[in-house]
Parts: sequence; structure tokens; C-alpha cells
Amino acid sequence: MALEEVLESPWLEADLVVDVNAPAIRLLRSYVASLAGLPHEVPAPTITAARNAALELVAAAVRPEATFTSAITGEALRLAVERWIARNLGHRDVSAAAAAAAQCVSVRTLQRSFAATGNSYSAVVRSQRLARARRDLIEGSCSIQAIASRWGFADTSHFCREFKRLYGATPTCYRDSVALPFAHVGDPDFRDNPDGGTQPSRTASRTSRPHD
Repeated sequence: MALEEVLESPWLEADLVVDVNAPAIRLLRSYVASLAGLPHEVPAPTITAARNAALELVAAAVRPEATFTSAITGEALRLAVERWIARNLGHRDVSAAAAAAAQCVSVRTLQRSFAATGNSYSAVVRSQRLARARRDLIEGSCSIQAIASRWGFADTSHFCREFKRLYGATPTCYRDSVALPFAHVGDPDFRDNPDGGTQPSRTASRTSRPHD
């Protein structure tokens, strides 16, 4: 796809001046910035889709009457919003209204972009909250209540239900299952088992015998 496919001839031939604070320009900048975080090795179809989305955003930027209704532009909006959520989660309001305002679109447009994939904005926020909580369970020693509060869950019970629904175990059981394989680390009385487990070392299990 080239610009000729998303812009009519008059727009291509005109001397254009765009407002850098216009919604489409801000969304374009946010989208391009989100591409920088993609893995180095990206499948060709993904590259093509990303390129087409950028072209659609360029077209929307130079045509004031353009609206965010195409599937490609909706994809770009979703990526930009998900990046915004990840950057602001735990630090500020990440309501749909705040996200829409940050991208200069209406809440309805925001919700429609996620609905196109069978998802919702609130589900994406919840998924990211749970992912952060899961990381805290693995890497930290904070209480379940503290983790739930940190990532915006109304109460511990609600957090535990949502966590179990996504990961198949309560936060406590999940933390224990992750920590258990490493419980022996630093213990000189344990060594690696060839079968993949751990067992007491021979030096620990062998009792000293008195000299004859």
C-alpha cells in the first residue's frame, strides 16, 4: 500500500500544514512510538499491517474530516492505548475517559476499537493489572492485600477471584508453587538430582563414624 491508496490526488499535490496537537497527529506519534517496542524479528504480515496502519493515520492527519472508523486505524488506536495503559498503570487514573482524552478521541471511539476484537477496554486494563500483580508475587514479598491495593483492586477477595480466573490458582497458591522449586537455593545440604529434582547431598546424609 502507498499513500496514493489512502489519499486522493488533490491531497497528495497540495501544500499541507498540519497541527501537531491535532488528535490524528498525536495518535500517529503515539502509534509510531509503540512500534519501537516490537521485537526485532517480526513476521512479514505483521510488518505489512503496521505499515498500513501508519499510512491510514497519515491520511487521517491530513484530512480534517477523516474519522477513526477503519479497521486499520482502530488497530493503531488500540496499540497506542495499550501502551498508554502500561505506562500509566499504578501511577494515575486509567479510566476509559482518561485514556480517550489522552488519545484525543471519544470514549465511544475508544470502546469501539476494542470491541472490534471481541475485547473491551476494562478487560485489557484488568489483564494488565493482573500481570503486574503476578510479577509482584514472583519477585517480591509483599502481602496479597498490599499487592491487590497497589494494582487497583477493590479488595483482596475480588483480586483473588480475578487472579484465579486468569491463572488457575489463588495468589497464595501461585506464589507457593513458584517459590517451591527454589526453596533449596543456598542450602548446602541440597544438590541437583539427575532426574530434575533435588535431594539431600551425600555429605549431609552421611553420618561420621568413630575411628577404630
